[in-house]
Amino acid sequence: MVAAAILYIAVAITAVSVVPAQELAKAPSPLTEVISRASPNFPAWVFTFITIFAVGNTALVNYVTASRLVYGMSRQGLLPPLLGKVHASTRTPHIAILILFLVLAPLALWGTIGQLAAATVLLLLTVFAIVNAALVVLKRRPGEQPGKFEVPLWVPALGAIVCIGLIAVRVSTGDWRAPALAGALLLAAYVLYLIMRPIPFDDEQIGVPLKD
Repeated sequence: MVAAAILYIAVAITAVSVVPAQELAKAPSPLTEVISRASPNFPAWVFTFITIFAVGNTALVNYVTASRLVYGMSRQGLLPPLLGKVHASTRTPHIAILILFLVLAPLALWGTIGQLAAATVLLLLTVFAIVNAALVVLKRRPGEQPGKFEVPLWVPALGAIVCIGLIAVRVSTGDWRAPALAGALLLAAYVLYLIMRPIPFDDEQIGVPLKD
């Protein structure tokens, strides 16, 4: 995390050193603008290809991760057992992958990439805030057994406060569409949880184990 933070800071310092911050904020593609100023002979399409590849790779990783999360939630009875089925030959949760595609495709066509990215950030911050708050509750619960790795109580408390603060700043300063989309997804997930919570899971409905 320290190395990533240093890298981001270095990129930011380099960017504002080449292009003034006021101009950089108005540029449709800030890093492309920096490259065009710093190295005019550098082919623009190369940087565009790198950007598209990086975004596509991140989206694919998130998509694969989400399908496995849906699979795991199905095994715990939080989603229909159908989503826990595994393909006999590929040993992947093919039903979960298909359902996620049907959900994500309309979202990808709705709004801009910036709005979808902002909604994703809000959802992640919400998850981080909930996880930190849950750890605070667990650490304060009487009789809770200590784990193999323990942190002081102030660490998750500070994490939850920081995440909530970042959510408040983004909601108050950003476009209303991103918070609306994030809120709608959270509400839909909560309603689905309330509906599917009592469903038990039968291991025989999987058929074959999931491939690592």
